[in-house]
Amino acid sequence: MQSYDLQELNAHKISAVQSAWIEELEKNSDSLIQLSSSLFEIIISQKNYGVLTKRHNKDTYMAVVNNDTGETDAIVHIVFSKLGSSSMCKIMDIYHAPHVSNLEDEMYNKKYYEIFLSVLANMLQINQTTKYGVTKIYARDDISQKTIQAIDSDSNKSLLKEIGFEMNLLGRQWLEFKTI
Repeated sequence: MQSYDLQELNAHKISAVQSAWIEELEKNSDSLIQLSSSLFEIIISQKNYGVLTKRHNKDTYMAVVNNDTGETDAIVHIVFSKLGSSSMCKIMDIYHAPHVSNLEDEMYNKKYYEIFLSVLANMLQINQTTKYGVTKIYARDDISQKTIQAIDSDSNKSLLKEIGFEMNLLGRQWLEFKTI
């Protein structure tokens, strides 16, 4: 399994990632350049970056950096909120780099899952620092929904309880982890 770090973004880093992704897209498919550019324009114009735990109830985008290559394999959209001793991390979406999106199905699914689990592990760590922490994962599309359903059905729930979490599938689109 690949190792990833979740890193804060700033205007300089966002521009560097945007340039790298657009360069990758230009080599493969012109149709995705507009989508990629608009994502970065939103992040930059609305200043949706910074220290996640200090951006209460605000959209925050973070880089998912591959430890082996140093490349940004994804950008994750997170909303963090804190009220007293309670905190909540909502993983809203994950945008994959073109070099990930262009992989064959089997390799893409493997990489998707590795990135997804890395982001989840980071959010669970944040919520372990508060007395009542909740991490929720939003599954926007079919692959995301299948992933959270597989996590729910395949996970060892007693092991999760041993490390301090309770997991619940909330409908088709939300998977929730609560500290207990």
